Amino acid sequence: MTAEELDSRFQIILDKVGSPYLTDTERSSLYNMAQLSVLDDYVYNRKNKLKKNKDAEPPYGYENTNLNVEAVSVLIVELSGVLTSDANGKIQKADIDTQINVASGKNTGLYHVANMARQSTDTNYYVSRFVRLNDLYPHLANSFKAPTESNPSYTEYDSYYVSYPLAAVSVNTTVLRYPEEILVDDTTPANNVDPEFSDKVTNEIILRALQLAGVSIREAEFYGMVNAEYTKD
Repeated sequence: MTAEELDSRFQIILDKVGSPYLTDTERSSLYNMAQLSVLDDYVYNRKNKLKKNKDAEPPYGYENTNLNVEAVSVLIVELSGVLTSDANGKIQKADIDTQINVASGKNTGLYHVANMARQSTDTNYYVSRFVRLNDLYPHLANSFKAPTESNPSYTEYDSYYVSYPLAAVSVNTTVLRYPEEILVDDTTPANNVDPEFSDKVTNEIILRALQLAGVSIREAEFYGMVNAEYTKD
């Protein structure tokens, strides 16, 4: 679906309720807030949790079904042989951003690390287990669970990841990047930037944008109607 088609569908519905005029800048902003919100729903499985399905929790909610993976597949990037941790095990998020943009040709950067594999001293790569910060020190101190060359782990900080055991090694990772920002330009349509997602997901983006528009124009009934449509089976 093109940005023009997305915008047309959005405005057809919005105009039906006699809503105030929104500029192309305001509409583009709504679309980009909406697509990040929809992406969060898929990655963190929020739609299913609204339906009382507790099967999948972060950070793997998007892998709960093939449909979820398909929805975000356009954002999946494999980074192999391009990242190295330093002697303290640190992998800078800025380096991941750079490699994502090189691999994808998009200037978007890291949204979520799906998995990580660390090269061992035997030159093989072993999948690393993610450890939450509040579990990190008990994890490191536990002789049964402490990371080893063949059973590595990693944790996340604000601007970097740390891979254990601590060493300067090659790291492979599969990530989700941010989607490219949607742009609608009424004056110069050639500047439009189309959504990257499938038509199915883009329709969800339209519904979420309409929800946000309902909040913006203080139309409680309109918001409720769109919300019911978005969360229904």
